[in-house]
Amino acid sequence: MDFAADPEAVDRLRLITGATIAELEELGRQARSRGCLRNDTEKVHEMVEGTFVSILRRVGRGWQDIDGRIPRGEEDDAGRYTVGTNWDRNSCAVDSALFCGLMLDAGRIQIDQLAPSSRGKLGEPALILRRIVASPWGLLTQRQRDELRNVLGDGLDRADADRFRRGRFQDVIEVVQACFHRLPQVSFTEVRASRCCDGHMVVSEGQAAERTAGFYLPGNDGNASVQEMMERILGPKPTSVSTRCSRQNECTGTCSRFRLVLDRMPPTLLLYLPRPISEKANDVWRLFERLDVAYQDTRGGQTIQYEPVGCVMFVHGNHFVVRWKAKGEDDGIIEYDGMSGAEVSVVANWWKGLSKRKGKTSAGVLAMFYRQI
Repeated sequence: MDFAADPEAVDRLRLITGATIAELEELGRQARSRGCLRNDTEKVHEMVEGTFVSILRRVGRGWQDIDGRIPRGEEDDAGRYTVGTNWDRNSCAVDSALFCGLMLDAGRIQIDQLAPSSRGKLGEPALILRRIVASPWGLLTQRQRDELRNVLGDGLDRADADRFRRGRFQDVIEVVQACFHRLPQVSFTEVRASRCCDGHMVVSEGQAAERTAGFYLPGNDGNASVQEMMERILGPKPTSVSTRCSRQNECTGTCSRFRLVLDRMPPTLLLYLPRPISEKANDVWRLFERLDVAYQDTRGGQTIQYEPVGCVMFVHGNHFVVRWKAKGEDDGIIEYDGMSGAEVSVVANWWKGLSKRKGKTSAGVLAMFYRQI
């Protein structure tokens, strides 16, 4: 909080807490000593005269540290990453999204801190998810955790009753999208650009920048891995022969189009799959391997490396579970299945045990989470 620039907010906080300004300032100093961002995650820049764009902070050291302004404790940390909620009336999509948010510390880490003006752009489900993840999850009773899940379910219902009606089967990808809306760690800002045959880059003056959270992978043609699909998504695409470059009569060829990243690739990469990818199909998709993602930003070509940290899986023909790398472990994998209970279980690997689950369709991965290395 800026004590000099926002005195009204200080007065409100004093009324709520009963603390003096000196006490509030001391709390601020303690937060800074634990590590916190003093600047907003988003900053506004003028691309061209009269055209403004809000871009996200670049990823620096400590981006995934818990921000010093977020309450935390050792006992809470010891319990929050090993328990979710109990399944209740088709709640598995909401259960899975909430557990992913807990494992990502959504809204708790430094890269996710937003100014009040930015929080105002979030939908209700995203705001509720942040508040739940910021709670002392590891210290709550199971009844309290389940009640918080119901609060998130009600928020989704209010946001879009057609898609998120409580008690009905829901699309887990749509639920994740609503809950992670504008979450900085999975988002980036982009525009569509073109490159002339002489390397000159062009962006349409009237084009609005887009905030993107996650990539939809296309249906596989039978022999493309995730690595190769990401290269196709972010790489240059040649235009038709009749499309002229920016230099008109000086052109020696056609231009290519590509996605231009204005800030940075997200530190947590979220990929949505077109259908459940089974263990057998993964021989081609190679979901759980490291990715080298090449992309274009305003400084030129860049490459970033990611490693898998978690996924949402479709099982039983109508149910979702989450598998994730255990906190503090190099290779340990845990599974959260709210239908079996709120506590996570340890599994041998990403696929072990899925083939034994009964269902009309085979088990498979629907969404992948990767973390920047």
